[in-house]
Amino acid sequence: ARVTVLVFAMVGHFEEALARWRQHASPWRESSDTLLLAVAEGALQVRLLACSADDPLRGTELREPQLAHLASAVGLVWRGVVLWLMALAIGLLARIF
Repeated sequence: ARVTVLVFAMVGHFEEALARWRQHASPWRESSDTLLLAVAEGALQVRLLACSADDPLRGTELREPQLAHLASAVGLVWRGVVLWLMALAIGLLARIF
C-alpha cells in the first residue's frame, strides 16, 4: 500500500499528495486504506475523505467528487501502471546489459 501511495504521489499532484501523506502517515496505527484515499484525494484534487475538525489541511479547497472525476482517477491508475512498466523495463535492461 505504501508503494502504491508513492506511485500515486509521483503521477498525480505531487505537493498536495505528499502533504496529505505526511498528515495521515504520522500515526502508523492508521489503516492503509485511509492513507491510500488521503493521497489519492491529494493527487486528484478531489475530496474523498470526511474532513475532521483538527485537520490541518481542512482549509484547502478540494472539489466534491463528480462523475467526471472518475476519468481522472482512471488516468491516475493508468499513469501508475505505465510508471511500473517503465521501471520493470529499465530493470530488465539493466539485468541484460
